[in-house]
Amino acid sequence: MGKKIKISSIVVFSLILINQTMQAQDEILFRKHLVNSGINGLFYGLAIDVIAGVDGGAAGGIPIIAAGTSVLVPLLTNSSRTISQNSMILSAHGKIVGWEHGFAFATLVGGENAWNNADNLKLTIAAGAITSIGLGIVGNTLGQNVNWTEGQVALYRQYGWIMPFTGVSIMAAISDEPRLWAASDLIFGTGGYFLADKVYKH
Repeated sequence: MGKKIKISSIVVFSLILINQTMQAQDEILFRKHLVNSGINGLFYGLAIDVIAGVDGGAAGGIPIIAAGTSVLVPLLTNSSRTISQNSMILSAHGKIVGWEHGFAFATLVGGENAWNNADNLKLTIAAGAITSIGLGIVGNTLGQNVNWTEGQVALYRQYGWIMPFTGVSIMAAISDEPRLWAASDLIFGTGGYFLADKVYKH
């Protein structure tokens, strides 16, 4: 009985937070923010499973707990601050490409061993997760503090995807060396943002 009361209290408390937060800012935008946070939290939980070598029921529970926590944190910390379209887009973009660039960095350092060796695989997953979190924070900060237009942000996101993919595709067509693939991802990824800036100014 006591456990049911605790669960009910948590649910009610969460609903109150959701209601208050959605009254303070754009409802659809905030829902997108929560969904994005939950999905990324799920991936971070899966990363914890791999890094910590978790098996059994805990391996299924950790990603769910991580996803729930990732949704709850914005509710607790963001009720008094608005979420801009730019900060949401750049944060989501940073989190997604962060995995890619983190994996690329680990591959650049370790080569094929970054994926073949069990211990190195944990380091590779950790690099992807850390880079994802870091670039997500950078994207959110830029979206909140830099006065970019929505068109400019859309260009950064577009070229931030296209250029790394182009670089890896070109390198994969001429070489079988994973380190070169990784290097092309990082170089073209960085160049993509500079190119987007030039296109916008032009």
